[in-house]
Order: sequence, then C-alpha cells, then structure tokens
Amino acid sequence: MFGKKDTDNKQDSDLILLRTASNNYELGLIEGLLEDNHIPYLVQDRGVGGYLRIYAGSSIYGTDIMVGKTYFDQAKAIMDEVDWDENSQMTDEELGKAAEEATEEQ
Repeated sequence: MFGKKDTDNKQDSDLILLRTASNNYELGLIEGLLEDNHIPYLVQDRGVGGYLRIYAGSSIYGTDIMVGKTYFDQAKAIMDEVDWDENSQMTDEELGKAAEEATEEQ
C-alpha cells in the first residue's frame, strides 16, 4: 500500500509542453492528430483563457497541449509533419475542406 512507487507510471505523469494552439482550429487539428494516434494529452488554457473559452467559446491567450514524457517523441514527430504556417493562413472554409479530406484518407 505504501510501498515503492512504480517509476514507469511516474514518467507517464511527467508532462511536457508539445505545442501551444493559437486558435480553436489549430487546437482541434492537434487534438485530432493525437487522438488518431492514440496519444494521451492534456489541454491547459493560459491565464484566464479557461474562463474566456467558457464565456466566449475561444481564448486569445493560447492553449497548451501537454503530453507524457514517454509519448513526447512520437507526438513531436507527428506535429513536425504538419505545415503550421499554411494552416494558419487558411480560411475557415479551406480548413473545413482540408479536415474532410484528411478524414476521407483514413
């Protein structure tokens, strides 16, 4: 009951910042990629961003996506495959179309 802690479980609980999403579309894209690859993650709003997300539906402060230490390298490799500059310049309609195409490919 009060024995030695399992160090493997400790590594899973050590969270590392993977990326900060600047808008809801980027957040949705990151969450989708992580879920599709079965990578557990934690979403944490910055500052009063959590209150803004509840009140207004989004946060201007950014949202941190944290992953466990054991999943970080895999998650980082997946994030590196995405052209983030291209996605940030897309319109809402283009983002929706790209998301539909991505789900059709799977």
